[in-house]
Amino acid sequence: MAATVNEGGSGRKMSSNAGKQLRRRDAIVTCEICHVAKSGEDHFKRSWNSKTGYEYRCKQCTEESRLKAAEEQLRQRKEERKRCRESAGRELLFAFSLQTQHRAGVQFIYALVDPRTTAVHYVGRTGKPERRFRQHLYATRRNNFCTAEKEIWMRELRSLGLRPLMVIVETVKSPTRRTMEREHRWMFHYIQRGAPLTNWEAIGQPHLASAIWATTVDFLTLPLNSKSWLPLYHAARKDFEETESARNDSDIN
Repeated sequence: MAATVNEGGSGRKMSSNAGKQLRRRDAIVTCEICHVAKSGEDHFKRSWNSKTGYEYRCKQCTEESRLKAAEEQLRQRKEERKRCRESAGRELLFAFSLQTQHRAGVQFIYALVDPRTTAVHYVGRTGKPERRFRQHLYATRRNNFCTAEKEIWMRELRSLGLRPLMVIVETVKSPTRRTMEREHRWMFHYIQRGAPLTNWEAIGQPHLASAIWATTVDFLTLPLNSKSWLPLYHAARKDFEETESARNDSDIN
């Protein structure tokens, strides 16, 4: 792309590739942004445009373009932070479960309690409490999704001839997503109170558990669009990234 350069008022055209000529004091160049003829003292800058080739901009237009780009980048970052803040609660509460099918009817949020200490060791959800309770009694890491801590606790109770107590903490008459939300709110509620939960969220996500302990909000009533979810969301992401990294390292070895 050629730029018009008047050298010494002669009106002779010079190729835009001769960038050094643009800094001469007697060169007059038309800026391709503001279309104003200025002298070489304004220090034109050559920049590459993928559509038009090389462009020559005066220092003022170059600075204005830089400021506009910085303002646009700042605006996009603010919008991204706003979207993240508004969706952090939903992402956090709904991301744990692999179940995506919506299910109508009554769902129960329950807690498994140690009969010796009345401490809550597990929080779950089910539509059939009796059947789910029987599954818990004989659940192991081989025949069911079960953490090692939960399996050890159940074996200890069986060795003493005891069973955990199933306490229904909430009844939810809505589809699965609402039930998932309430289940994880109760998990966070008990983690915050120092309960020895054996759920994966308490055992396998140390950064999330630490973030929950550090808060004083009421997780049972905290709005989903509250910014208080953000530290927990970032902590859960950190746990996920560390787990994936460790898994990839084990696959390599």
